Amino acid sequence: MGDVPARIALVADKATRIAKLIPCRVIFADQAGLKLKFTRQITVDEVKMIEAMFSVDEMIEAGLDRYLSELGCDEGLATVLAENTFQFWWD
Repeated sequence: MGDVPARIALVADKATRIAKLIPCRVIFADQAGLKLKFTRQITVDEVKMIEAMFSVDEMIEAGLDRYLSELGCDEGLATVLAENTFQFWWD
């Protein structure tokens, strides 16, 4: 992975963009990751919009590896939809 300040900037930017798209709150944050919980049920279209915010390289850098295997399926990021959360996890 790249340097820590660059990762922090990437995650902060993407989390801010996600929060502007769908209201959410931080339910976990430490040196290992950041987890957002949506304040209402996220839709399939919104999941696709979140997915479109990231290149594959950005997903890896931001700790979204768990979502990579779900790319291309009809539900998009199926875990995000099912759990109504979005998690950056790099530890």
